[in-house]
Amino acid sequence: MIKITDLTYSYDNKTKALDKISLDIERGSFVSVVGHNGSGKSTLAKAMVGLLENYSGKIYIDDIELNSSNVHEIRKKIGIVFQNPDNQFVGSTVKHDIAFGLENQCLEQKEIKNKVIYYSKKVGMSRYLDKEPHQLSGGQKQRVAIAGALAMSQQIIIFDEATSMLDPKGRQDVINLIKEINQQDNITVLMITHNLNLAKLANKMVVLKKGKVISYDSPKNIFQNREILSTSKIVLPEQYKLYDLMKNNKKISKEILEALWEYNLKM
Repeated sequence: MIKITDLTYSYDNKTKALDKISLDIERGSFVSVVGHNGSGKSTLAKAMVGLLENYSGKIYIDDIELNSSNVHEIRKKIGIVFQNPDNQFVGSTVKHDIAFGLENQCLEQKEIKNKVIYYSKKVGMSRYLDKEPHQLSGGQKQRVAIAGALAMSQQIIIFDEATSMLDPKGRQDVINLIKEINQQDNITVLMITHNLNLAKLANKMVVLKKGKVISYDSPKNIFQNREILSTSKIVLPEQYKLYDLMKNNKKISKEILEALWEYNLKM
């Protein structure tokens, strides 16, 4: 679904924000992207949706190489939900916001109306179609953004710190929706996050450091690799520290430790 080869980019022609990144992401995958500030996470997301110019390397979306001549076609396949929901709400109401991208595709009004109804219901926002942005919570605005991406039949959605500004209830609602569209609709999901409790929900995790990929593996394998955690400045969630304390106790069996580890991954 996504193939990136030797992707390199610099904002100032000195420091490389992305340094020869190569990744292969399969259709229907759920991949989290983690790393400290300045590691290149958001820059990678911008590159994949065609918001960067003058980079070297190649990006393929569904076997089509991204370039200036087909960027608009590529964006029909891949969408992005940003950190601040207020920055991406473009319609005067929920229904106008979901319809915005569809109108740009010059669809018939009847088809647009049907899609707005269907996808607003899918994300739990059908009762709010006539609501204005200021009447919605942050989580509800993120749901509207997701509905807009789904309505345009985008098969890849990037969530760039999309839950970091939400309250716990809104965050959990959006996380549940992300998992649902990945598992039930086979949407390829890339989740950029600082929160390792969110990152561990993915099938695979990309760890970035200074624009380089230093690991691309399952969350379980990465969390167990102390060298990767140390060099990337990733701090394990609190519940994993209990595992660290217990694993050096010879009285505790490997079966119990493994069960604890698996439980931590599911929490």
